[in-house]
Amino acid sequence: MVARLADPAYEYFYGEASPEDLAAKADDCDCYTAVNVFWVPEDARW
Repeated sequence: MVARLADPAYEYFYGEASPEDLAAKADDCDCYTAVNVFWVPEDARW
């Protein structure tokens, strides 16, 4: 997801964001549900 957000050709391109901003955006469930990908909250991951 981070690579996609950093790709200007990607529909949801996140601009000139810092790596920290990209990581935070990649952890946002809206990014996943927008493209019909199942998202698991951080506290449910192992």
